[in-house]
Amino acid sequence: MNVVLIGAGRYGNGLVGRKYKEHEFNADLVGVVDPKIDELVLSDTYRLGDTPTYKSLKDVPEDVVKQSITEIALIPQLIPALFNDLAEKGSKKIILPKPVTPDQKAYRQMLATVKKQGMKTVVASNWYYSQITTMTKNLLAKLQGQPIPNPELVEQYREEFDSMDKTFKIQKVEVEYNKQNEVLTIDPPAQELPHALQIVYSTGLTDLVGSTMSATPEEQTQSRVSLSLSEVKGIEDGIYINSDLQMGDRLDKRRERLVKVYLNDDDDEPDVVVDYDAQFSPDGTCQKLPEIRCDIKKDGKRTSWTLPVVEDNLNVMYSRMLDYFEDDTTDALTLEGYSPVAQTISKAQSLWEYAVK
Repeated sequence: MNVVLIGAGRYGNGLVGRKYKEHEFNADLVGVVDPKIDELVLSDTYRLGDTPTYKSLKDVPEDVVKQSITEIALIPQLIPALFNDLAEKGSKKIILPKPVTPDQKAYRQMLATVKKQGMKTVVASNWYYSQITTMTKNLLAKLQGQPIPNPELVEQYREEFDSMDKTFKIQKVEVEYNKQNEVLTIDPPAQELPHALQIVYSTGLTDLVGSTMSATPEEQTQSRVSLSLSEVKGIEDGIYINSDLQMGDRLDKRRERLVKVYLNDDDDEPDVVVDYDAQFSPDGTCQKLPEIRCDIKKDGKRTSWTLPVVEDNLNVMYSRMLDYFEDDTTDALTLEGYSPVAQTISKAQSLWEYAVK
């Protein structure tokens, strides 16, 4: 498989572009498009080697576009117009960045184009594909006395799962999802919130349908806003997402990627904490694994364990996405499948523009 990468910024150049060039993905990079490509190639941080370069999509030969997967690594505001240009140029296979676009009218037009042109699309939302997301979903089902959705993943953790011998209801969920000292290049609702929403959607905590949303600035700081998803079926007190929705050149905050689940047990502490913070060094070495921590007390009995999840979720995601372009039976997050998260991001964007901005 051949890939044309549009966008040679931090993500395109330093992360996925490097992985393409080092053959971590089962695809060859045959072109990179960026209006600033001439100066980027001369920089010390350029990682794409001798890949053919283009300043504009117009410069890419039509047969290269038609015969390749196109991956877009650009900000959401630029995507709808570029998507139309790709469709006109005959592109049939496209990888889109989350959250695609906060404009739901443009999103619906893209869906119509996909159907009309017979295109295949996937959205690069890593927590949809990750094992820790699936394991969280399995654990929550076990705790609530429901069938485990992916039992094959549980076998290696049978002792931990068998120790969960009580049935609970979920009282409340809190999600902390922030990067540390992140420079904002796009509107805040498109920055970290898509990750948090993908997690609560893919773990089955909410289907996002019918949930109402509100935003409340925290006391004594304007850098954090709590989003409340209420009317969430099966979760009495709802889901609270703490993710930065304030503008600023650089926000001073703590890096956290936690999902805290409170059950109707004997204390007020979170009973399940899922730490989604995987950290990698510049050479791709994993420095910190994500993990699930369980500490439940009920009827005088305490059950505690920690379960690390060993995976490079970026490699897992790209393996599934690239396989999807070759095989229709492969499960991947299509543009249509991403719609519930995209619609919620659009709501958050409107809320931010009205109440926070």
